[in-house]
Amino acid sequence: MPCRRRCGKTGVRAGMPRSLSRRRSAPPFIGIGGSLVDSAKTDEPVVTDNPSASRYELRVGEELAGFVEYKLGHHDSVISLVHTQVDDAFQGKGLAAHLARYSLDDARERGLAVLPFCPYINSWIKKHPEYADLVPADRRADFGL
Repeated sequence: MPCRRRCGKTGVRAGMPRSLSRRRSAPPFIGIGGSLVDSAKTDEPVVTDNPSASRYELRVGEELAGFVEYKLGHHDSVISLVHTQVDDAFQGKGLAAHLARYSLDDARERGLAVLPFCPYINSWIKKHPEYADLVPADRRADFGL
């Protein structure tokens, strides 16, 4: 399935590569509300940063429900958010918004400038202008901000 029907990237099964759609247990993570959550024992959406895969991952229970791919650049001072994907089984539940907010909040906490190449993240920033300051002033016009 294409990135929220905009980016054009595709996956294999239900919009996700096979290796990502398998069920597997996950260690405890920090949940959306900031509390420690064992994602395998709850249906609460849990977002974590997986730096080895260069992406933020959202799990519901044991399922990988979606992710935001990113690239760090300029000596790790800029994060390019390049692709958002939510599995078809989890569409329509606001999970892409959770991913967008988490990734942007994380960038703010880490003092990173944001380049929203993913059309979903870009449109989300347009709807939430309090995040536009994360995009460098000299690049905002490039993203229609």
